[in-house]
Amino acid sequence: MTAVIVLPLYTTFFIYPSFIELLTENLEERAIFIARHIAADSFNGKTALSKSSVPPNFDDYIRAKSKELNFMKVKVFAPDGEIIYSTDPKDIGQINREKYFLEAVARGGPYKKIVKKDTKSLEGQTVSMDVIEAYVPIMRDNRFIGAFEIYLDITKDNARLNKVIRHTLIAVFGITALLLAAVIASLYKAFQTIKEQERVDERLKQQQQQLEILNKTLEKRVQEEVMKSREKDRLMIQQSHLADLGKMAASITHEINTPMTYIKGNLELLKMSVDESDVKVKHEINKFIDPVFEGIKRISNIIESMKEISGFSKKDKIPSNVFSTIVLASRMIYNRAKHLSDVYINGHKLDLHTDKDKEVFTAAIAAQSMEQVWIIILNNALDEFEGSDMPFEDRYIKIEISKMQDKIRVLVKDNAGEIPGSILNNLFDLFSSTKPKTGMGIGLNVAKTIIEDHSGSIRAYNDNSEAIFEVVL
Repeated sequence: MTAVIVLPLYTTFFIYPSFIELLTENLEERAIFIARHIAADSFNGKTALSKSSVPPNFDDYIRAKSKELNFMKVKVFAPDGEIIYSTDPKDIGQINREKYFLEAVARGGPYKKIVKKDTKSLEGQTVSMDVIEAYVPIMRDNRFIGAFEIYLDITKDNARLNKVIRHTLIAVFGITALLLAAVIASLYKAFQTIKEQERVDERLKQQQQQLEILNKTLEKRVQEEVMKSREKDRLMIQQSHLADLGKMAASITHEINTPMTYIKGNLELLKMSVDESDVKVKHEINKFIDPVFEGIKRISNIIESMKEISGFSKKDKIPSNVFSTIVLASRMIYNRAKHLSDVYINGHKLDLHTDKDKEVFTAAIAAQSMEQVWIIILNNALDEFEGSDMPFEDRYIKIEISKMQDKIRVLVKDNAGEIPGSILNNLFDLFSSTKPKTGMGIGLNVAKTIIEDHSGSIRAYNDNSEAIFEVVL
């Protein structure tokens, strides 16, 4: 759920502005290249630029270069800001006395501005398309001898970028809406089940009272039969609800997979487009694309968990490193854990750089399913630290993994407080939650289902004020 909330915000407020910034920097570098290329060809002296230094056939040269290097307009400035050449002759002779020219360009620094269609440029001229207006100083021996102003048309670049971002946002918000709807539907179903259970209890209570009145001598037998009846009804209701939940989970996973495929496809297209860019742009953009792929992987894991509930998951179990699955799971919850508690594995603090193959404990497992088990258990521990007054430095979650004959034993301990004895015996039951205000009681039941599907076992107990989960594979 956290990934679903964070992903749209991260895309809107971080990735999109970063793409715009990278596009601007790339275009600025292109403008600098054009200006220096023209200066090297036509103004290679060390004297200050003036009208007399403009070559005779400079118009023909600029027209040829504009087609070759794909720019719209060029102006050449003398050191005092006078325009000594422009592709628009009416500009020649005008003097630029703007602050940005005198304090930035004339001191050797480039200056740029993106100008939207039908708005005014730095010099107050209205443009008919999206452009970047870049001033490039010409320096000789650390002395300012003039400047170039280059106009580049960025209409198509902006359109392509906006199209990819727009499609991505639509798909992301669509997934958010679907998952929110699924949560609401699940809560409603749970409420209905509780009400139904209350009605069943009321009927059983009435039956018990009637039997006590009819025959007090049969009280013990009646109580036994009533308890059997209650347990039978409870199991039937639970089985019915599990069946409904399984159908709903299967439907939701199908509906989510379609837009997920669309998002992933668009990102791969964007990544392919980036691969055609220069190395610097490719490296910078990939830094923002890779976290989005990580978020997609997280959502895929959530879908797989829902498949576990519905019974449609068919993951193969192959020899894999259990230690690696724990390290990968810890990376998924790292951003949350760093605010709540440090996490240790076999005495070493876990972070994003921990080597997932530092230790090897091999077992036949479905790796992604096991990662989900560790995420559920670790998040359960982190939930207990929420709102705790305990100083951060005193908190810990310790993971101990060891070999036990032909099995692997994993202990997850935390000092957030013991598990209440009232729920310890039915902690892994469906809809049994330690967090009545925020939890639905599904997570630990899913973890138990996955472990048992691996022919393993899971149990919870308290020891020396620690809550401990023990998994044996």
